[in-house]
Amino acid sequence: MYQNEFPLLTQLQFNYSLSTMDGKVKPQWKLIKENDKKWKNIYYNNPYFCYLFTQKGSYTLELTITDNEGNKKTKTKKEFVKII
Repeated sequence: MYQNEFPLLTQLQFNYSLSTMDGKVKPQWKLIKENDKKWKNIYYNNPYFCYLFTQKGSYTLELTITDNEGNKKTKTKKEFVKII
């Protein structure tokens, strides 16, 4: 069972405010729908990422943060959201 199950047409907002990385300047979000070859990944470059889920399925969320010295850190939450 998924920890984050939501009904279809749920809108979720994600942010990286809890990140302990100093000097965060460039976020890049990536939303991946698992097991769907027709899906095109969603990319968003903003501190806040808001998305309305219009398709059922399992989604992975990835965030890459770049700091003001060019260092990058990526965090991936595999199958983080399930839309039922």
